[in-house]
Amino acid sequence: MISELTFVRTLSIFALILNFLPAPYSQAAEFKIIDIGTLGGQSCWPTSISQAGHVTGRSTTLSGAEHAFLYFGGMTDLTPSGATFSSGNGVNSMGQVSGTAVVRNQYRAFLFDGSLHDLGLGDGYGTHGGGINELGVSVGAIQQSDGNFRAFRYDGSLHDLGKLSEGASAGSDINSSGVIAGYSSPLGSTSTIHAIRYDGAFHDLGTLGQGSYSRSSAINDGGLIAGYSMTFGFNFDSRHGFLYNGAMIDLGTLGGSFSEATGMNNFGHVVGSSSDAMGEPRAFLFKDGTMVDLNALIDPGSGWQLLSASDLNDAGQIVGVGLKNGQERGFLLTPVPEPNGTIMGILMVTVIAQSRRFNLSASCFTVLRHQEVIREKSRQTRDARREEQSSQRIADDLGHNRSA
Repeated sequence: MISELTFVRTLSIFALILNFLPAPYSQAAEFKIIDIGTLGGQSCWPTSISQAGHVTGRSTTLSGAEHAFLYFGGMTDLTPSGATFSSGNGVNSMGQVSGTAVVRNQYRAFLFDGSLHDLGLGDGYGTHGGGINELGVSVGAIQQSDGNFRAFRYDGSLHDLGKLSEGASAGSDINSSGVIAGYSSPLGSTSTIHAIRYDGAFHDLGTLGQGSYSRSSAINDGGLIAGYSMTFGFNFDSRHGFLYNGAMIDLGTLGGSFSEATGMNNFGHVVGSSSDAMGEPRAFLFKDGTMVDLNALIDPGSGWQLLSASDLNDAGQIVGVGLKNGQERGFLLTPVPEPNGTIMGILMVTVIAQSRRFNLSASCFTVLRHQEVIREKSRQTRDARREEQSSQRIADDLGHNRSA
């Protein structure tokens, strides 16, 4: 059994050492990053992540073919027999996947729920699978003979939802209430498409600014919709990500000309891709009214350049595509706690337990509290520095936009 004096000395040294322990990531790092791997090839493109952390998308195989996958700690190939191409486009917490495969030169929507199910062709020439909700209901589009599409919902049967006008329609995502986000040709036009919400009827969400084209990519359980819209005519380089909550809100860019919103969680946090001031694509996270470059939130020594983020869940995990050693690879970001916070928590519990055993004097707690105050001040200083840098970046971006 150790003496009270020995314990106090050990505690004081341990607390002092904590001030000098290097953080496991850089001070700016808020996420740890892993490469989710491939199906034997060189590249991977994740598209969706579930609340439980399942990931789907497509990956190259050893032969170079692109196959749909389900990732949950390891890769599973979901490609239907005879398919030359496949992609997973939505996944839920049960590991059910909605996707698209090319079989005998026809696009075929599929559902994976432990086994693969071909959703058929409807009365069209092909089907394309989109998102899927927690109840296993998926959405997508039926391809017609004239090349246009009609949105569908699949709940064990394929339901043709029609369209807003004579042009095209498609379902991109569906929430737990069955409300669908997608796109359709607006009334009076067959040459463009607008973002829509479908709740038994089509609702045109319009566009940003003077744009003539928009499409929605994601909808959350609160009914918020994310996507992108041209801001000027049909100029694709003018597209900006948006968040829709009764009105279309422009998310802006990271200093460049374009952005796209591709995924959203139930907190209304949005991810996607944006060009920076140099015109380079960068993955972004939009939350609390601010767009942040995800490259600034990972360890700068990781060797990654994050190009686009495709989806995120309520735990804050984000999937997307980045460059690693010159190859396009799929990444999974997971939020990390404040460095050494866990260690300090364990230390505090130990102190309380041992103090009852040894009846430590108040001086011991004064030493410990002093160390805790130092670390808290350090954290506050670091947070203030980050906020100042963020404010400066926003100011610089606004100045760039005004001068553009």
